[in-house]
Amino acid sequence: MLKGDAAFSSGFATIINAAVILQGNDPLSIGAQVGIGIGITFVWAAINALRIDQQGWLNNLAAMLQIGSTISIVIVLLVMAPTRATAHEVFTSTYNSSGFPFAYVCLIGILSTLFSFSGYEGNRCGL
Repeated sequence: MLKGDAAFSSGFATIINAAVILQGNDPLSIGAQVGIGIGITFVWAAINALRIDQQGWLNNLAAMLQIGSTISIVIVLLVMAPTRATAHEVFTSTYNSSGFPFAYVCLIGILSTLFSFSGYEGNRCGL
């Protein structure tokens, strides 16, 4: 098992905990979060044990889920937005209340997109 798998499963448990809190419930205990992380790690271990063609089908399914969820989020945002900004406002206006220089904020903002270009974010099959 790669150390990244444990970090991803811990992050997943943290996101589940945040979703529980956003629903107005009490936060999950540390033990419950650890249990979720361990369970997800075992699921990923089972996925990594599949043949490469089976992993390919799983990858295709995951891609379809991601594309579908992205499309549904865009549709919901367009339908539910109380006001719509003009194209000029969307592409030219910025709001930086962080106190950092604008160039630094831009570079940090595009960092996550650069991960997808390098294949860094999801390469769990490598050695």
